[in-house]
Amino acid sequence: MRRLLLWTVVAVSLVVCAWAGRRYINARSDAGIALRQLAVASADVREIASIRAAAPAESRRKRPSPGLATRVADVVSKAGLPQSALQNLSPETESAAGGSGLRKQAVRINLDGLTLPELGRFLQEWRVAEPAWTVASLDLTPTIANIAATPGQASDRPLRAVLGIETVFADNEGNR
Repeated sequence: MRRLLLWTVVAVSLVVCAWAGRRYINARSDAGIALRQLAVASADVREIASIRAAAPAESRRKRPSPGLATRVADVVSKAGLPQSALQNLSPETESAAGGSGLRKQAVRINLDGLTLPELGRFLQEWRVAEPAWTVASLDLTPTIANIAATPGQASDRPLRAVLGIETVFADNEGNR
């Protein structure tokens, strides 16, 4: 009887050790996976921090000053275009730029009766005069006179340009 009890205790001990060993191996495998995930997440955090450190301009950029219409007219003048080329300037809705606390403001500029070289001069002057405002879209359509033009002369014919410009700035005035 004693022998049977001894063998039973040994068998139960072996079963418990095998069960604990299996749990240990599973836990060790899970820990290895968690460490690899931690390494990837740490690398992502370092990359995000370096990107934020490298490009903090928007987070320090203030709300654009009023008077954009005057500044656009000045750029039209500096580009050597007639003031009649500026047909319309229409602000669009201000919106949140993601969940970062940044805001985005967009404006549409309609220019009419200009050639491709004149548009190029306007864009160059715009980039110099207003670096905080980025040209986000550009729609070119030929005017009525340009539709009948031959394909080789299209660059010297009048065009209508609709530019979408936008700027991103910090929302330092609280939520809107």
